[in-house]
Amino acid sequence: MVNIIGRIRSIFGRRKDGFRPFPFMPPEPRPVYGPDGRQISELQPVVWYKAVARTPDGYQVKLANGELGLLRDTEGLRLEQ
Repeated sequence: MVNIIGRIRSIFGRRKDGFRPFPFMPPEPRPVYGPDGRQISELQPVVWYKAVARTPDGYQVKLANGELGLLRDTEGLRLEQ
């Protein structure tokens, strides 16, 4: 039974913590931070990004180069409909 539930979660993209990855676009340029707390990139308002996890400090996002970073300012994100 657990194996079936795991397969269903993987198909629909929902993890055990209930978070489902989602695409979003920031309303203005937003900094993204690496594990050391330094800025590694800046999200642009004309590009769709994917939030892959929720953290206490914001969303972990996947960048175009495959790198993961932390988006701290999550206000006003445009969500794909």
